[in-house]
Parts: sequence; structure tokens; C-alpha cells
Amino acid sequence: MSLATPSKTATETIFDNLGGEIKDAFDKFGSVLAQSLSDVAQITVQTKDSNNNILYTTIVTVDGGVSNVFQVTKPDANDAYWTRHNAAVDQAVQNRNQMMLRVIDTVGGVVKIIPV
Repeated sequence: MSLATPSKTATETIFDNLGGEIKDAFDKFGSVLAQSLSDVAQITVQTKDSNNNILYTTIVTVDGGVSNVFQVTKPDANDAYWTRHNAAVDQAVQNRNQMMLRVIDTVGGVVKIIPV
């Protein structure tokens, strides 16, 4: 008695025929995704003076942690460099959030085409 072999879906057949190319593409996609996540895991913003000396450094981690490093003393809230630095930090965080959303959307789109 022989067992019947279940027939393959059209998607499975396509994956079988293009298996190497698709596997390579998914491997490359995985590498790009890993690098993208690594790139946004921590952002560092530095503000320098006109002599290229670092005045302020802010490190923002993916979990929202913020660390400020001052080369001298903590600046006055009205300091022009400090105000500009904080604006740059806010922009960097917004950019990172947008990038993370695009990565999530991309992954979601890829997961939809993977046969189950």
C-alpha cells in the first residue's frame, strides 16, 4: 500500500523552482533588517562649538533611556547651543521612530507573502 503524496500549492511550487534565489533574497533581507535595528537601537547626538570642541552629548537608547554628557557644566536653559542641541535630539528621536515604523511595516509586508 502506498501513501498518496499531498499536492503542492502554487506558492510552494514557485518557491521550489526559485528556492535558491528566494532563500538568498530572504537571507539578505534578514541581514538588512538586523543592521537597521542595530542602527536605531541607540542614537548619539553631539553639539560642537565653532572650534569643533564637543559641548554636549546625548545618548538615547531604544527603551527611551536618555543620558546627557556635559564637557564642562550643565548649561543654562537659555543657552543657544543647548537649545539647538535639544532640538537636534528631538529630531533624531522622531527620525528613529519613523524608521522603526517603516521596518515594522516592511517586516509585516514580507510576513504576509511567506506561505504557511
